[in-house]
Amino acid sequence: MLGLEDWSMIRELKNSGLTITEISKRLGIDRKTARSAIKNSGPPKYVRKQSISILNDFKNYIHSRLELYNLTSQKIHEELTSQGFKGQYGTVNKYVQKLKAEYKTKAVMRFETIPGEQAQVDWGYFGEFYDHDKKKFIRLCCFVMVLGFSRARFIHFFDGDNTANFLKGHNLAFEYFGGYPREILYDNLKSVVIKRAFKQKDSEFNKEFTAFAGYYGFKPILAAPYRPQTKGKVEITVRYVRDNFFAGEDFNSLKEINNSANSWMYKVNSKIHGSTHEAPLERLKREGLTPIIGCLYDLSRIYYRKVQLDCHFSFKANFYSVPIELAGKEIVVKEVNDTIEIIYREQKVAYHKLEEKYKGIYITSKSHYQEIKLVSERRSKQAWKNKRRERLLKSKSNCSRSEYQKINFNSKQLLQTFEDVQSRDLNIYEELFL
Repeated sequence: MLGLEDWSMIRELKNSGLTITEISKRLGIDRKTARSAIKNSGPPKYVRKQSISILNDFKNYIHSRLELYNLTSQKIHEELTSQGFKGQYGTVNKYVQKLKAEYKTKAVMRFETIPGEQAQVDWGYFGEFYDHDKKKFIRLCCFVMVLGFSRARFIHFFDGDNTANFLKGHNLAFEYFGGYPREILYDNLKSVVIKRAFKQKDSEFNKEFTAFAGYYGFKPILAAPYRPQTKGKVEITVRYVRDNFFAGEDFNSLKEINNSANSWMYKVNSKIHGSTHEAPLERLKREGLTPIIGCLYDLSRIYYRKVQLDCHFSFKANFYSVPIELAGKEIVVKEVNDTIEIIYREQKVAYHKLEEKYKGIYITSKSHYQEIKLVSERRSKQAWKNKRRERLLKSKSNCSRSEYQKINFNSKQLLQTFEDVQSRDLNIYEELFL
């Protein structure tokens, strides 16, 4: 290719009157080159030949890995080498660093999930809240689940972000949506993963959560560390709940908050969504979630209690009644939402509404009260007869013959009464009151 000096020389010779053939002979160049130089009014420009990068066949893979994980260049190079890449580490590092710089300066491209594919879950912390129903401060937390395709949102507030509340939030969300997706994306929550490893398969998952996910059959996905955009739908929803629902409100109890949250969910899920240009409730009809077969996962907590002789047992600082035949027996107490079920020998024998507002009180059902009252009256009557008999027998030595005969007759009659009572099966009374 001609340099700038050669181009200038050709132009000068042409201006001096030489022909193209003469110029080409004098400079030792091809006539076509000389003619081209004369025709172009500007100096020649160097255009670098486009080379085929050795990375071309692997660029899509690099993009897909960096979309999900913040991997190092060294890690990417090792993965490419195992796939047949022959290039050097420097080539990979230069391209990876360029991509990472673009991720930091550009908005992350939104990707759409297919129907029924994914949901995102996270907790939102709303500070210490005084519950007037429970008469105490609670740690107010909001469970949030967002479906990827329909953008349908579910929220429910709890008094803490423990595993029991976390799993209960899932059950409530599945019930609200009418099913569950094939996979759910989580942050590094202790309710999901106890010890996070570089690879998800090497991480140690919470056993309670693993059993829960296995029951339904959905796949838990751990979000990439330091990549909040991978779970952007749920994080935006948490902020939206804080600013659009909770801010400026004066709630008195957790129950009141959730009642308002139910109305709020219907409102926001009925509005046209800015990204999909459809109402989430309309798209939810096409979400194609996995239906719940059978019943929801049983999250009831099991406790064992000994029934007192007054036919009550202690549970969470209060006392609850059971049928009289269970006095002195060991029972199973099953906590289901805001009620407790009493089970004896695998049979449900009673239930009560869980009392959380007051402490140290007795909760007795009407039927149990009638039974206890009847047995108590019989017991009092029996005790009175026993005392009367003792009094009569002691006084027989201090009375006349006619009085003695009368007392003796009454004593025999009373004794017969006791014999009749004693001839009955008293095992139940012994179990109850002895």
